[in-house]
Amino acid sequence: MTLTLEDKKTVPKKYYSLEGFFAWTHENAQSDTQYELINGEILERNAAGPDGPSGKHGEVIARLTSALVVFVESNDLGRVFSTAPCLLPEQLQETDKGKRKRASYLILDVAFYIKGRIPDRFAGAIPAMPDLVVEINSPSDDGEHIRAKIELYQKAGVRLIWSIYMMEEFVVIYRLGEPDKKFLNLKDDLDGEDLLPSFAVSVARLLG
Repeated sequence: MTLTLEDKKTVPKKYYSLEGFFAWTHENAQSDTQYELINGEILERNAAGPDGPSGKHGEVIARLTSALVVFVESNDLGRVFSTAPCLLPEQLQETDKGKRKRASYLILDVAFYIKGRIPDRFAGAIPAMPDLVVEINSPSDDGEHIRAKIELYQKAGVRLIWSIYMMEEFVVIYRLGEPDKKFLNLKDDLDGEDLLPSFAVSVARLLG
């Protein structure tokens, strides 16, 4: 879940460098809240309260992660992570003042990395973008920032993106280099395509 920290109708957006983001979270972060940096903008994630994370969100993450871990490890394909931080190098973004470099620090709901793409050991955030990333969206998620994260993943070369709308019960599939999206419903299977051949999980089982 991602919520903007600022009321965009009355407060101009403020953009942070990666160093500024870490300094801000050190001074202002609450113990029950995670934060992301998306194109230089600090966003609140998983805040406590009625619009915060649900048990359903955690269940979907657990079901998908466990299915992927079993498949990936049994076939020695790579590594799977859940609710893990990932550091994205600065990218040029279009602004009202022209192109500016903006940093991003993201919390990945679920991610898969092909074997050998990241070091066996590392400290802090995962030092590369995944081959497969999964976003599990809640009704309170801001549509603008869902789109912003998808665009970030695509620009960073993520091969396959599963954007799961758990309450609406559908999935949107994005493939690198393909402009058309694919939509799945409860009758369909979510499969790994050429990235994870033979992997499949029922959307109904995942969201049931």
